[in-house]
This record gives sequence, C-alpha cells and structure tokens, in this order.
Amino acid sequence: MKLHLTSLAISLLLPIAAAAAPRERAPVGSVHQIADHQLQVCFKHTPAPDVGTSLAIQRGFVPYKSSGATLYKTIGHARVTVTEDSCVTAELVDGAAKRYDRVITTDRTAATQEGDRNCPC
Repeated sequence: MKLHLTSLAISLLLPIAAAAAPRERAPVGSVHQIADHQLQVCFKHTPAPDVGTSLAIQRGFVPYKSSGATLYKTIGHARVTVTEDSCVTAELVDGAAKRYDRVITTDRTAATQEGDRNCPC
C-alpha cells in the first residue's frame, strides 16, 4: 500500500516539476501597427531585438473546436530596421501581417539580398 501511494505521489509531482523548470524561449512580441511594408512590433516581457534581426510573423489558430490548444503558423518574415524602448520598426520581407499577429525572433540575422543563404525571402 505504501509503495502504491509513493508511486502515485511521484507521478503527480513529476509534471509539476517539469512545468516549473526554466525553458529557453524566443522573445515573443505582437504587431501593433501596419503601414504599407512597415510594421511596429512591441515586446512586453522581453527586451527588443537589435537592428538587423530577422523576425517570423505567426498567426494562431485552433485546429479543433474542443481543444484549447492554439497552434501557430509562420505567415511571413520581417527585418528590424529601428529599435526603440520596447518596440521596434520592422520592414516586411514576405507574407502579410495583421494587427496582433505573434512575432518571434529567429536565430539568424536577416540578409538584404535574395541570393544570400540567410535571406528569409
């Protein structure tokens, strides 16, 4: 009986410990304003990325009505041109953005020419 209670306690505490472990996440921001190919992206909880950083624009959707999980699909890319306090101005490279789309930084620096291997064109 004690073995059963111990294994039950361990199985209940493992998910809590896994959720409490720190995870490395990309900075997450959102699109606040759109003017032609210029975007204003604000980052509330993380520092703003540097000039030249590549951004991926993602849109959320719920695949099944009964599930509460939101999945994100990359719909475009942008490159940071101006950094302010917590917001940046970015130039849209490809795709289309809407207000409140999610924006994450990618691990590469955006290229300016389409022939460059780092270009998200």
